[in-house]
Amino acid sequence: MVGKKEKYIAHFNEVYDKTFFAVRRFVALKCGDIDDIPDIIQEVYLEYYKMISKKGLSYAENEEALLIAIAKRKLFRYYGKKQSFLNLDDMEEDLEGSFDERLIDGLEAERIWAIIEKEPREVRKIFYLAFFEEMSHSQIAEALGCSVSNVKNKIYRTIKRIRSEEKV
Repeated sequence: MVGKKEKYIAHFNEVYDKTFFAVRRFVALKCGDIDDIPDIIQEVYLEYYKMISKKGLSYAENEEALLIAIAKRKLFRYYGKKQSFLNLDDMEEDLEGSFDERLIDGLEAERIWAIIEKEPREVRKIFYLAFFEEMSHSQIAEALGCSVSNVKNKIYRTIKRIRSEEKV
C-alpha cells in the first residue's frame, strides 16, 4: 500500500516532469538576471509542493498555469517593485554549428560561458535562451521585443569576440 507522502511525491514528480521546461522558459524570459533562474525555479516548485501538501492533490486543475502564477509572484517578490524583470506583453535560423558543438563540450562551455558572463545582461539572456532553451532567433526576438537582426548581431558579435579571445 502506497502512503500519502509517496502519492504526493509521485504526483509532484509527474507534474515537475510535465511542466519544467515551460516554467523554466517563462522564468528565463522574465528574469532580470540569468544567474537567478535556478533559485527562482526551485522556489516555485517548493511552493507548489507545500501547496499540494496542504490543499490536496486535486487543488490545481491546470498545474502549469498554477506554476506560472507562482513564478510571477516569486519574480515580483524576488525583484521587488523596481520591476527589473521583463514584461512578456511588451516583448528560424539554426545557430552556427561549429560553435554550438563546442558549446556542448563541458570544459569548453565553461570557458566560453566565463567570457559571455562579461557581456551585458541582454546578451547573456540571448545566449541562455539560444543554447539552453534552444529557442530560434525569431523566437528570442519575439520574446524580448527586439528584431531578429538584433538577436543575430548580438550572437555573432559575441561569437567573434570569443574567437578573438581564443587567439590571444
